[in-house]
Amino acid sequence: MPSYGGYIYTPGDPTKTILNLLFFNRGIKIWFYLTLGGLGLFYFLRQLNVSIMASVFSGIVSCLTPYAFGLINAGHMNKIYAMAFIPWVLMGAFQVIRRPTLKSVLFLSLVTAFQLWVNHPQIVYYTWMVIGFYLVWTMGFSVKDKSFSAKVSGKQISGILAGLFLALLMVSDPYIDIYEFQKHSTRGAKSILDQTG
Repeated sequence: MPSYGGYIYTPGDPTKTILNLLFFNRGIKIWFYLTLGGLGLFYFLRQLNVSIMASVFSGIVSCLTPYAFGLINAGHMNKIYAMAFIPWVLMGAFQVIRRPTLKSVLFLSLVTAFQLWVNHPQIVYYTWMVIGFYLVWTMGFSVKDKSFSAKVSGKQISGILAGLFLALLMVSDPYIDIYEFQKHSTRGAKSILDQTG
């Protein structure tokens, strides 16, 4: 159980078998995820109507950032894999906020599930902090501009929550067991200071 609780072995990822077959070598896997992140940033910026040249430059820079090479050296592979999905999740969330449709909600839930399946909840948490901040920001500006509509905001929030719920439903298998194991781990157990009174 300790290896399961520590993410060393998580059988809940349905893409793992296919990805291990395709990326038979760690270098190829890292290259794929860095490229995926760069492409995601390119498409995300294009969705925001940023020029093609600026979007291409940003995508390339995000692929070749020295921070990624530092993460490789430190062995933080899951962090690289999870960071590759940040622009895709943001793109899905922005689509839901702009025009909540079934297609945008499903896209958001799928890319969020992919990000969760790479087993770095901290990056997922930060990604969703940005989404929450952006949602509150847009609502605040709509109130300020006197264009606030409870119906529109309700659809946006419902779309975001539906996408998040579907993603959590898809990835619940490994996370439920990890949550149950948490109370027995060093990080989840009571502190020695709490036990001494």
